[in-house]
Amino acid sequence: MLAALIGLSIFISIVGTHDIRAPILTSLFSTATILYALSLAAHIYAAYTRHRAQYLPPIA
Repeated sequence: MLAALIGLSIFISIVGTHDIRAPILTSLFSTATILYALSLAAHIYAAYTRHRAQYLPPIA
């Protein structure tokens, strides 16, 4: 999770130095943002289900 945040901040700092209105960078940035959002959602969901699994009673 921390590595993903560091990677995203580095990516944003690199892309931020260029003109974001350039079509290639815009598509690259939007694709990376979507992938990051999906990855973050997957990590949150996995942590949530792992946290909930500790409290669920065993199925008899």
